[in-house]
Amino acid sequence: MILIDTGYLIGLVDPADKLREVALRWVDHLRAPLTLHQYVELELINFFSATPLRLESHRLLSSIRGHRDLISVNVDPSLHVQGLELHRNRPDKSWSLTDCISFVIMQSRGITQALTFDHHFEQAGFDALLRNDPT
Repeated sequence: MILIDTGYLIGLVDPADKLREVALRWVDHLRAPLTLHQYVELELINFFSATPLRLESHRLLSSIRGHRDLISVNVDPSLHVQGLELHRNRPDKSWSLTDCISFVIMQSRGITQALTFDHHFEQAGFDALLRNDPT
């Protein structure tokens, strides 16, 4: 199981993104089921809201959501509160609430890898796959 983070999705949507090439290489090497949650979707859509890539971000999200090996996690009130607690309890880190929700999901589901370049995942003890080339 691998968690999808926003940076990976941005790389897939934006041809000019610095993570584009490595993100595309990871697409061809993914064999494990994927996990995606609503706050990552929110970040992706918000990121492209005022750009010409707005519709492309929706197309990518629709494609991913239709994938048979995707587990979509709804952020219910309990998960939201757990993320807020982690965020509050780690003032030494600049982790976003979305990151904290991801960390709670990963820990509770035994997920150790994320499709991200974000070093915050490494700080939290997870593997940031986009920091490595899959080939």
